[in-house]
Amino acid sequence: MVLVAASAAAGGVAPARIYVDHGLTGTNRDRPGLREVLAACREGDTLVVTKPDRLARSLLPDAGSIADELTADKSP
Repeated sequence: MVLVAASAAAGGVAPARIYVDHGLTGTNRDRPGLREVLAACREGDTLVVTKPDRLARSLLPDAGSIADELTADKSP
């Protein structure tokens, strides 16, 4: 994970925009890093994960739900 974060930073990603859930798996959607990244993503952003199962273990229901959250209108 450190290598991935270092690569992202070297590619111009601000450290404040790198979200990590240390020790937590994709089986649990109640993760601080996941909540933070979903709240921070805006239209036009790119979300990069090390592997799809790091985002959501159950790709169909969980990843679909995450995609719905990412594409929902977040305007006040």
